Amino acid sequence: MKKVIAISKDKIVVAEVNPTAKSKIGQAYEFGWKEETLDLVFAEIIKKFKTKSFRILVSDELSYVVRLIVPADVAREKVRDYIWDEIASKIPEELSGAQWDYKEVDSEKDDKTDKAKDVIIFALVKSFYQILGKAVKNVNMSVEAIEPEAIAKTRDVNPLVGIALKEDTTGRDENVLNLKLTMTEDEANKIKEGVNEIELENVKESSKTKSTVIIFLIVVILVLIGVGGYFIYKSFLGEKTPDNNKLSTEVAVTIPADEGGENLTPTMTSKSVSDLTGYALQVQNGSGVAGEAASVADTLKFEGFEQIDTTNASSSGFVKTEVRVKKGAPDFLFEVINKALNSDYDMSLSDDNLEDSSAYDAIIIVGKRLSGG
Repeated sequence: MKKVIAISKDKIVVAEVNPTAKSKIGQAYEFGWKEETLDLVFAEIIKKFKTKSFRILVSDELSYVVRLIVPADVAREKVRDYIWDEIASKIPEELSGAQWDYKEVDSEKDDKTDKAKDVIIFALVKSFYQILGKAVKNVNMSVEAIEPEAIAKTRDVNPLVGIALKEDTTGRDENVLNLKLTMTEDEANKIKEGVNEIELENVKESSKTKSTVIIFLIVVILVLIGVGGYFIYKSFLGEKTPDNNKLSTEVAVTIPADEGGENLTPTMTSKSVSDLTGYALQVQNGSGVAGEAASVADTLKFEGFEQIDTTNASSSGFVKTEVRVKKGAPDFLFEVINKALNSDYDMSLSDDNLEDSSAYDAIIIVGKRLSGG
């Protein structure tokens, strides 16, 4: 009764195999596996089968099988070196000495020698060899034989049975096609270094990706801060700089004509909104709170008004802040005042205009501040 572990790219089947019994496959289990969990799977298998001795069958996708002719003039002690040089061009990765094995199948004649050697070479994919060796070592598993499906099927159509039938597990190198995960300390160190290099590359790649993401996020944040700062700056200028208070409508314009009736350059017949210094305002405190008129006056001076008088209103019970403008005054006058004060007060434009004889272009009666204003 042989215990066989069959490993494919993402699946493991482990079974008891008796090639001489009517039912050749006995107790069997199936597992999934990954690089970081292979030793855990092996530990579970050892626990279920109560042994550490197994044969390992490897799928074709995790192994290489190559056949070639070794000329007879190659000395026996040089055959392995010759094969190693030859398979370098046939297997698409650099192999270590313990990663592959060969077996002489038969002898045949070629044009150059009387006895050329026909050999089969079996190797594990390097990354898998490193993962497998590490997992076997971690659980102290005893591996009787390692063989690819392609070779096991030459004994039986079912490769599980085929590897169980394998008898050439020991003997001269050229007579046994068998990988055992036994190696010198130097080879073990090389494998360990190889695994560490893979892990290091993964860490480097992960760090590189994280660094790229972090840099991208920093750039995005800086851009957002810049854009936000720009709009705040523009908003600040729009609300606080007198030159930006120009409105596009409600400015009376006359276009005189010369004697021939052609239009000349337009001339303004009213004060420009950009020049607020010519408008006289009176601010009356109707809020019942001392200093409100002076506060409003300071705000309006910041907008560009210079002629501002302050006084108390006839009543201190005003809730809304009411603006009365002189008859014929441009609409932008209220708009400038409203824009300056509406964040702190509930503004309203009175239907009662000031007389033409009024000394003020607008009178602002200050009411209660808005909550939070």
